[in-house]
Amino acid sequence: MVCVPLSNDHPFEKHGVFAFWEANGYTIAGAVDWVPRPNERIVCHVYKKTL
Repeated sequence: MVCVPLSNDHPFEKHGVFAFWEANGYTIAGAVDWVPRPNERIVCHVYKKTL
């Protein structure tokens, strides 16, 4: 299985980044809170695909 985390406000959202992964067979598996630094939180959708 391959997983790809994409932030909800991904910089390429307007260029279809979510549609790209879905068109290639990935589905949303859930969401995670990524904490890259103290006091910073980024919500990400996790897309998955079984190869």
